[in-house]
Amino acid sequence: MEGLRNEWGVFLGIGQATTLAAAIRDRVVKARKTWAILSFPSVLVLNPNLIRAAEEQGNRSLVLYGTGPECLRAFLNRD
Repeated sequence: MEGLRNEWGVFLGIGQATTLAAAIRDRVVKARKTWAILSFPSVLVLNPNLIRAAEEQGNRSLVLYGTGPECLRAFLNRD
């Protein structure tokens, strides 16, 4: 939705987080906000090296989860 496909591809493909982080910071500044939240589908599993690369650029990773029944319901509603 935010036009980050190229930056995301570089991040996932070679683990280079600099461009993605800069693009996110740029959008935060333009929106006159102090932070941003990126949300991904539950099927995405980031390699620990990618999480570390993102953290080196000042990005934090949080995993939000629900109960078993909530996760199952969300999965069935999505698929």
